Amino acid sequence: MGLSPEKGERNPVEKSTEPQYNSIEFNDKKKTNIVNPNGKQYYVTTYVPDTNLTFACLVCLCFSIPLGFVAMYFSISAARFYRDGDPKRGERKATCSVFISLFSIVTTVLVIMAYVL
Repeated sequence: MGLSPEKGERNPVEKSTEPQYNSIEFNDKKKTNIVNPNGKQYYVTTYVPDTNLTFACLVCLCFSIPLGFVAMYFSISAARFYRDGDPKRGERKATCSVFISLFSIVTTVLVIMAYVL
C-alpha cells in the first residue's frame, strides 16, 4: 500500500515539511493560500493595487528630487508588501508615499511663491 522509498517517493503517512498550496479564485484574481507546517498562514498573490509610483516619479521630476525619491521608495515598498501578501503594510506604505508626494508639492509651491512674491 505504501510507496517504495527507493524510487524517491514519500510515504503518504509521513508528515511533510514542505508548504502545501491551495489555489482559489477571488474576484477574478488568482490567490494562493500557503499553509506552512509551523502553522503560519500567509497569502501570495500576483495582484498588486496602485501604489502611486507614477505620482511619486512626477514629484521627483517636477517638484522635489529628494522627497520624490523618498516617495518612490515607499511606493516600491508598498508594491513589495502587497506582492508578499501583507496588504495592511502595503496600504500603509502607499498612503505614506501619497502624503510625502503631496507635502513635496505644497512645500515647493510655497517656497516658490515666497521667493517670487
